[in-house]
Amino acid sequence: MLVALLLAACAGAVNAASGMLEVDLVFPRNETYAATQIFPVIVAIQNPDLGRFLNPTLDVTVTNVETQASRDLFYHLRWANFSGSEPYQEVKILSNFTEEGVWALRLDVGWNSCTEDSLAFLGGGLAANRTSRSTFFTIKSSAPELDLVAATTNRDCTDNEAVAINVNATLPVPDFITWEDYDGKTCASMAATTPAPTPCNIKIDAAAASNISASMTSLHCQATRKPGDSCPTDEKSTAQRLIGGGTAGLVAAFGTFGYMMV
Repeated sequence: MLVALLLAACAGAVNAASGMLEVDLVFPRNETYAATQIFPVIVAIQNPDLGRFLNPTLDVTVTNVETQASRDLFYHLRWANFSGSEPYQEVKILSNFTEEGVWALRLDVGWNSCTEDSLAFLGGGLAANRTSRSTFFTIKSSAPELDLVAATTNRDCTDNEAVAINVNATLPVPDFITWEDYDGKTCASMAATTPAPTPCNIKIDAAAASNISASMTSLHCQATRKPGDSCPTDEKSTAQRLIGGGTAGLVAAFGTFGYMMV
């Protein structure tokens, strides 16, 4: 009887929110790129509104296969505003990315989920889920310059790294359950099966590439300049030469833009 009462009190009415949230590594891919001062790492989230029920986390580690030198990028999705963006995209950059060689990229995706059973018992809580995807790419000084438009259009998507999370429904989290890493009172329950991801849905057109290039230049300058230095306004700055020109507003094309210099 106690279990039945707890189930009724904790589960409540099942929320109708459902669907598949997908995390896609948009760039880089398993290809060869020129050595560069500013190298982007782009991740997209399809159906991002489900993120508020999943508390997603996202980490990327880029490691030189030969030297084992690694660089870490952290995407702070807990505080992201997922509403109004489809897809939601985040861009971070690696500065002074001029070391030739083969690089391994590991994409780590984490999220919380629950079931009626897990919420029904005192001491219970939300399940912590985590999965990883990996790919390799090469940096070579003689390689063609970076072209995000070509890299994300008219391509075979079978080698794209993506994580699909199939949400069956949402459940209210009872007051007696606490989860310090979970910000919200509603959690997602997982469907029994998950359809194949659709990374080819993500493309970067010329306007979006220009937005990225302009912001990359500005953020790189702000993070690397010394006291007294001023940021260049030359349209042929490093990032713009890599991905095209233009200074259109980034927010129109992407949910947010982040910077990490390592």
